[in-house]
Amino acid sequence: PIVKEPQMSVSQVTEQLALSKSTLAPPISPSSMHINTSNGELRFVAGLQDKARLALQSNDIPEAIQALQALLAAKPFDHSSRLLLARLYYQSGQPDVTLNLLQVAPNEDELSAEFLSFRASLYSEASEHRYAIDDYKVLSRLEPNNVRWQLGIAIAYDQLNDYADAKYAYEQVKLIRDLPTNVDTFIAERISILKELI
Repeated sequence: PIVKEPQMSVSQVTEQLALSKSTLAPPISPSSMHINTSNGELRFVAGLQDKARLALQSNDIPEAIQALQALLAAKPFDHSSRLLLARLYYQSGQPDVTLNLLQVAPNEDELSAEFLSFRASLYSEASEHRYAIDDYKVLSRLEPNNVRWQLGIAIAYDQLNDYADAKYAYEQVKLIRDLPTNVDTFIAERISILKELI
């Protein structure tokens, strides 16, 4: 059967709902450099923290990256520094390095929604949709009524041509109240198309 093309394609919705580069990598602020330390590491870590803060304030990205790398070596569980370093790599045009840094984060259970959403968006950009689905599912458990996370799951399944799971995921998005009209229309069209493909 001939399948009617939707008014908005999956890739267009992905582009609209995926975080833009400015959202993926918001401006770096020195105030996001808070690090918890033990007494023995205090001076060393404080010195690295000051070095990174000063480098950021003077827009010396290589120096900031170097200081943040040293901070992570000293405090590998410091997810805020890991996220900040990842954003710097992303802003420097190194998405592969960015994603690698976020993939190796220890203690996945303690990752913030901000960390997970940044990583899920990067997975989607890199066409690593299965990994994106995993992060979007965690985000959906944290914020079950957030359309972005639910739609992220549906679009990722759609990109994988996993039609049954995509259809189910889109149906779950439809259950969220007050969807924007363009999203609601897109979802209805995708469900209709996917029914014919299953």
